[in-house]
Amino acid sequence: MDKRSLDLIFAVEQMIKEKQHVEMSHRDLEDRLSHANGQTDRLNRDLRNLGKVIEEREKSIQELERRLGDKNLKVDQMMEDYRELQAALTGEIEELKGMLELERQNYAGLLQKYNATSAEKNKKIGELEEKSERLESELAQMKQKFDALRQEKTHLLTIVNDFTNRLTSPFGSNQGRTDGVSAD
Repeated sequence: MDKRSLDLIFAVEQMIKEKQHVEMSHRDLEDRLSHANGQTDRLNRDLRNLGKVIEEREKSIQELERRLGDKNLKVDQMMEDYRELQAALTGEIEELKGMLELERQNYAGLLQKYNATSAEKNKKIGELEEKSERLESELAQMKQKFDALRQEKTHLLTIVNDFTNRLTSPFGSNQGRTDGVSAD
């Protein structure tokens, strides 16, 4: 074979090899393309799913924002109510403080009057106790005097009775008595 034929055969073999190589590359690229298409399809599905998730999340966020707005309105209303209540209570507290101070002053005045009255009563009680002791002492002395007078009266009454009995009794019977009296 000649050089041209050999070159031609070599060129044809090279072309066949290259064609095989191109076909293999083509198959490989088709496989890669198919794999890439599969990944693209999967990514598109994921993208659609993520879009749905994002939509749901956005709806949830909007719902949460609405609820947060409602809560903020309630909090604002409660804060306003609290301020009003605090202002009302502050006024009442000040009024009660004034009343308390007035009651403290009244109590101090009453306590002072009580202490003065108590001291006066204690003084009177002391004076009355003294007077009572003095009167009891005088009463005891008067009882002693009364007892002494009663004994003296009894004694005098006995003497008078004896004297009367002597005068009223016959003279003879008096002699025995006289002797008896003188014996006493």
